[in-house]
Amino acid sequence: MKIIIAEDDVMSARILEIFFVKQGIKVSITTNGEDALALLKTQHFDVLLTDWMMPKMDGIELIRQVKASICPLPIIIMFTAVSSQNAKKILFNLGINDYIVKPYKPIDVLECIKKFFPN
Repeated sequence: MKIIIAEDDVMSARILEIFFVKQGIKVSITTNGEDALALLKTQHFDVLLTDWMMPKMDGIELIRQVKASICPLPIIIMFTAVSSQNAKKILFNLGINDYIVKPYKPIDVLECIKKFFPN
């Protein structure tokens, strides 16, 4: 499995990276949506984990761009500190597969991903 993490909180991204690498998962990290989109255009990823609020291109715009230009689509999971019903509606209307409310534990992120890869 190959995961791309788009997260401007570098420490959070590194913690996930270390955790996933120990699970045998390949990980790439970007700190903004522009860099994530550029990488997604050159490499295949099974999962996109993206923060909502990032510089240059936020997670919402990243998802729009990914859905318009990347095939096959990765599983898209958004990190957000916003947990209102309205926020959830916006995210699911964009076509994300799931979301994780911050703060989170790496194991919770892995369990969320595993729902989409049953073996």
